[in-house]
Amino acid sequence: MVATLALFAIVASMGVPLLSTLLEAYGMARVMAPAASEGTLAMERMVREVRNAQGTVHMVNRSITFVSATGDATQLHQTHASDPGIYLVKNGEERLLAQAVEADSLTFDRFDPLPLVGISFTLSATLADGTIVRTPLSTAVHVAQ
Repeated sequence: MVATLALFAIVASMGVPLLSTLLEAYGMARVMAPAASEGTLAMERMVREVRNAQGTVHMVNRSITFVSATGDATQLHQTHASDPGIYLVKNGEERLLAQAVEADSLTFDRFDPLPLVGISFTLSATLADGTIVRTPLSTAVHVAQ
């Protein structure tokens, strides 16, 4: 009987840390899933818009402005720290693409001499214990010249 209890105690002492780690990972995934989905959709939309850029592409202060193949004036930008969302402005109409974004994380980079524009931003979500989880997203887009 004592040997059985001792064996059970040894097995339980190994299982509790494993269970704790699994529960922590589940909690993190549960919090990050909506942000990751929103970030992926925002990135796909930005890639589609930038890929359709025609002529000159202007990149200034966390924004990119261009004219699309259909002649629409288009801008992608991140506002300010109190509203770190990523927005698409097309023909004067503004649409929120992603809200769970870290402030000042949206960047656009030109990869000269290649006709590529890099897009990157960081998703941010807060766990129940106050821990902030950050997930970077980035890609490069071919721009027609």
